[in-house]
Amino acid sequence: MKKLFRYYVASWVVLCLLCNAVVLLVWGNTIGLSLLPAGFWIAFALVDLSFIGQLVCVWFAFQKGNEELFARLPLMRESFLNLCLSIVVGTFAMAIPSLKPWVASVIALVILVLEVRTVLKALAAAALMETKADGVRQSTAFVRTMTEKAFAILQDAQDDEKKQVAQEVYDTFRYSDPVSSEHTKAIEQAVEEAFESYQASCGKETGARVVRLMKERNELARQSKGAN
Repeated sequence: MKKLFRYYVASWVVLCLLCNAVVLLVWGNTIGLSLLPAGFWIAFALVDLSFIGQLVCVWFAFQKGNEELFARLPLMRESFLNLCLSIVVGTFAMAIPSLKPWVASVIALVILVLEVRTVLKALAAAALMETKADGVRQSTAFVRTMTEKAFAILQDAQDDEKKQVAQEVYDTFRYSDPVSSEHTKAIEQAVEEAFESYQASCGKETGARVVRLMKERNELARQSKGAN
């Protein structure tokens, strides 16, 4: 993502410089830069500010990792649209001396408002996503943790019998319903206690008890979902 962002910034710099060069060359050759009114420079600054606002949108879009790329696609699309609008305003509105500078100023301000709206929407969506992600991590913490512990035992198992038991325990956790709830808390505590006994001995009986309790927990999780 960082490499892609660098490419995007490089393209942004080229377009921004090209837009400014076209505007200054046209106005400089037509009227002369020293004779340009204050309204022109205000409009010129606002157009450049719309370019900067668009870059801020893209910066927010590329902040997270690849796993959240899909959620950021609308932000990238809107920021690219803002870039296109900025180019149109800068190249055409500002490059036509007969057009009043305030027209470009108004359009640039509209683009800035759109960019601020885009960023605020992105921040709100990111906050909502992080809240949901935290909830998912908390509700799936039990199965993930137990699966990791069972896998560690499987890796350390020496003889065939212990490996077979460890594989069964590991598979039970790995293919379990990952979501915990208030209905499964009690039995999950029992599973943890049974797992401690299994972890100490890695015996067949203690392993079978973990598997049995975990299957009961999965059935309880399934029933609670059906009740909801």
